[in-house]
Amino acid sequence: VSVMSSAGNKSYEILTAEDYIWIPSCKEVGNQTTTSPYSNESDGTINYFTTDASRVKKLDNGNGAANYWWLRSPNIGGSATFYIVSTTGTVATGSNASNSSGVCFGFCI
Repeated sequence: VSVMSSAGNKSYEILTAEDYIWIPSCKEVGNQTTTSPYSNESDGTINYFTTDASRVKKLDNGNGAANYWWLRSPNIGGSATFYIVSTTGTVATGSNASNSSGVCFGFCI
């Protein structure tokens, strides 16, 4: 798949890579912002991520506590922050890249 993302370092430039495995962007998990560069990181929402509840990820194969997970969208307002999905399934404005959070991979076979 073609994966679009900000070039990072507070950039509005969008780069495209061809990948089989990727981390979703803000737009792909339903944050339908019209703000650049986030509005250009995807063509739309992944059908699975249409509600807050569908974005909640739990540890221990779904039986444990909800956990934060990273998105690939850098927060252009900060120098070392990325957007995350919170334990309630909402998209949060960012977490420092040195923090520990989970990931939810997209993949194409």
